[in-house]
Amino acid sequence: MDLLVSKLMVSVTNLVLLITIPFITWMVIGRKTASFLNWVGLKKIQRKLNRSDLFIILGVLAVILLGGLFCINLLKNINGLMPEGASMGTFEFSGRGVSALPAILVQSLFNTSLLEEVFFRGFLLKRFSNRLGFALRNTTQALLFGLMHSIFLFLAGKVILAIIITLFTGLFGWLSGYITEKKFAGSILPSWCIHGVGNVISNSLIAFSLL
Repeated sequence: MDLLVSKLMVSVTNLVLLITIPFITWMVIGRKTASFLNWVGLKKIQRKLNRSDLFIILGVLAVILLGGLFCINLLKNINGLMPEGASMGTFEFSGRGVSALPAILVQSLFNTSLLEEVFFRGFLLKRFSNRLGFALRNTTQALLFGLMHSIFLFLAGKVILAIIITLFTGLFGWLSGYITEKKFAGSILPSWCIHGVGNVISNSLIAFSLL
């Protein structure tokens, strides 16, 4: 229960931190054109999913799962060596089994995937100037996404490991941006679902000591 409460508190804090900038920006430049939810891509997909869409979704899910499991295996051996306050939160679930599932759902579906998709794919990618072109805009948000997951490793002097984590998470960020803008007309719902499911699976494997 303490872990669940902790994750709920973190979710509220992260919500304030990551949504404040997009919300203020929307109030200044976007509220006359769209609701805030639509402006950041939290909107329905305007067509039925076809077989090609499902293959793409499964492919991106495979990338986040395989990349995530690879990164977790790299990180678990150095978690105790990280600077104070920089340890990987996902290892809090280690060995907790079924009791960790409520906290895992909060952490995976809201604290990480939803807020990250809103900020990086729903806000940054959509707000970068169109003059940069989609490829540059998408690569920039993906690189920032990757760096967010590796900054503490850089600070800890684990440069090679930090670069590996940046590349893997950045690849997922790039794929998420691509499917959001090129396949689902700006809706971040598919990337949120993929991100959330991938996190739930990897965190559950940790909770049941399968990693």
